[in-house]
Amino acid sequence: MNNIEFSKCLKNAIKGKAEAINKILLEYDGIIKKYSKINGIIDEDCVSNLRYDLIKSLKRFKNLWNCYKIVTKSSN
Repeated sequence: MNNIEFSKCLKNAIKGKAEAINKILLEYDGIIKKYSKINGIIDEDCVSNLRYDLIKSLKRFKNLWNCYKIVTKSSN
C-alpha cells in the first residue's frame, strides 16, 4: 500500500469503516506478530490485545480529529 492509499484507508478506518479497519490490521499484522513473540513463539493473546489496542487507537484518533476540525473552524 503506497502513502496515498494508506492515507485514504486510514481516514476511512477513523470513520469506522470495517473494510478499512481490516486493511489497517493487515498492514500492521507483521509487526504485531513480531512483537507478540514470547520465547520465539507467537502468543495469540498478545496478538489479540495489540489488534484491539490498534482499533481503540483509531477510535481515539477520530475524537482528536473531530476536536482539531472544531478548533480550526473556530479560528478561521
